[in-house]
Amino acid sequence: MATAPQVLLEVAQDAQQPLEVRLEAVAGLAGLPDSIPALVELAASNTPALRSEVLRSLRFAPLTTAQKQALAQLETPENRELLHVTLTPERLATKARIERSEAQWLADLESVAEPVDLQAGQRLFYHSAIGTCSKCHRHTGRGNVVGPDLSAINQGGTTALLRAVLQPSRDVSPQYYPWTLETEDGQRFTGIALRKGGRSGREYYRDASGQERSFLKSEIVARREVRTSMMPTGLVRTLTDRELRDLLAFLAQAKGK
Repeated sequence: MATAPQVLLEVAQDAQQPLEVRLEAVAGLAGLPDSIPALVELAASNTPALRSEVLRSLRFAPLTTAQKQALAQLETPENRELLHVTLTPERLATKARIERSEAQWLADLESVAEPVDLQAGQRLFYHSAIGTCSKCHRHTGRGNVVGPDLSAINQGGTTALLRAVLQPSRDVSPQYYPWTLETEDGQRFTGIALRKGGRSGREYYRDASGQERSFLKSEIVARREVRTSMMPTGLVRTLTDRELRDLLAFLAQAKGK
């Protein structure tokens, strides 16, 4: 029986499949080392959208020198930015880029020349290697449940969404404050409190992967509420301005669209 990555690769390579299905399959292969050689070959596709999604999925992959050289031969005006951050992803984390003010971020996102791509934004939300929002958040029934459901987060618009990305601990609902526990056997755990009462003598938490964990109250020797978000601050270090713009546009669209 074929494994899930094998099925995804077959779909990604099948020119008879709808393009959007192929793009989703490529995104699903991101971060899987065994898929790198096939993705490098697929990067030579004549379909621009597929080529772009492949390059995105190879970002941060451990590419060999030969693979980098092969990709470098594929540069076009349309894929230049994606290709460059695939080959040198550290350019996304320069001090000048990361330390832009909120106003400058907004201005730069507004100045992105290419049209907004909501489908690309959606793929970034569920992407396993960049974006990675769905590791903690759910949207329209898909994703994890560590943080709040983002299906109807559009009320604040792009500015509020950008602020949440740049400063994830600025406005956190108390129910999502993590707790750090230490047990009598020396185990340390950080997660979101679910239930602390009841007759079971146990406390229930959700860990960073969305799984429920429980601890006997009698085994907990220390507990501390941490008034910061579990959301990491480095999201912008993994996305280009265009990708961030598309991701925020996907989240900002009216519910149900």
